[in-house]
Amino acid sequence: MSLLKKLYLLLLKDFLVELRRSYEIISIIAFPIVATTIFSILNPQASTMSSLSFILIISLLATLFITTTSFIREYEKTTIYYLRSLPLTAATLFTAKYLYTFLIVLLVTLATVGSIVIFSGFLEINLSILALLLLYTANLAAISSFVSALTMYSEGKYVLIPLITIVYSFPIILLSSSIINKLSIYEEIYWELSILGLHLIAFMIFAVFLSEIIIEE
Repeated sequence: MSLLKKLYLLLLKDFLVELRRSYEIISIIAFPIVATTIFSILNPQASTMSSLSFILIISLLATLFITTTSFIREYEKTTIYYLRSLPLTAATLFTAKYLYTFLIVLLVTLATVGSIVIFSGFLEINLSILALLLLYTANLAAISSFVSALTMYSEGKYVLIPLITIVYSFPIILLSSSIINKLSIYEEIYWELSILGLHLIAFMIFAVFLSEIIIEE
């Protein structure tokens, strides 16, 4: 079986499991809508940059929740042992979980963007902003997947998840804030976006390498 087919089947499994928990899907979609409605009421004159900062915060909060539904759910349902018995490498399993997490976080991000446009109409979308949102989301998904794998065997996982996730996300948050500041004064952000991309590549290499140890523990 090819690598792409294995990834596809693992992704399909995760989404089918997610669809059986319709309340979680509704919660994931409703969360940015409700949060954006409150944000629009409290900030009727908000700028594109403040809206963008709000989107990044919502994406981070969603990431904390999704971290508990990745490897941790597999461990709690004991299906992680079944997955480990399949002819799959730990790197393949981690990559599939990363893609699942990325798509869910991206869904939340897009739902937040759409809600802001609908309820407020003051968000200007351009290629720079799209690149920031995609790279920010991709980095958060990588961190989330790694933290979920790292803590799934821990008894104090629900205390460790927010702490470790925020610590790993701190450089991304700072860099994204710097990008927003530069966007507000119309400066070029290619260098900062490149750093976000390089961080994603480096973190994925780091996480995939350690996944061989963590998942097989």
